[in-house]
Amino acid sequence: MKKIHATTAVRKIVTVDVLVLEDQPEVRQSLVELLEAASFVVASAPNGAEAVKVIDGGLRPRVILLDLNMPVMDGWAFLRERRSHAVLRRTPVAVISGEETDARVRSQVDACLPKPVDVEPLLDLLCRHSGLVDAELI
Repeated sequence: MKKIHATTAVRKIVTVDVLVLEDQPEVRQSLVELLEAASFVVASAPNGAEAVKVIDGGLRPRVILLDLNMPVMDGWAFLRERRSHAVLRRTPVAVISGEETDARVRSQVDACLPKPVDVEPLLDLLCRHSGLVDAELI
């Protein structure tokens, strides 16, 4: 299976189950491997700017997992961009954060999960929002 990264130039519409936005390479890679093992098609980006770039190029995620604290374009700026972006505003977003998420965060996203991520709630959330019936539990 071809891995899709934010640096991959997308020239046509490509649908993936999950787009992981996480700046820490080890955390991002762990999430990608976990989700691929559960049969999700996954793309990843190290920040919001790279994510917007590949989405504008044709990438269509069913769900976005968003870290709030990232360089270049952080999660907050990504959420602001989401409001006026034709594709992003229709795409469910789940924040994954090591910090407590307050009402301001919860009002702008579809779900919030704490870091470190508990696998079962993550897979349940992704199945609900991606339209997949059930992921294979690892």
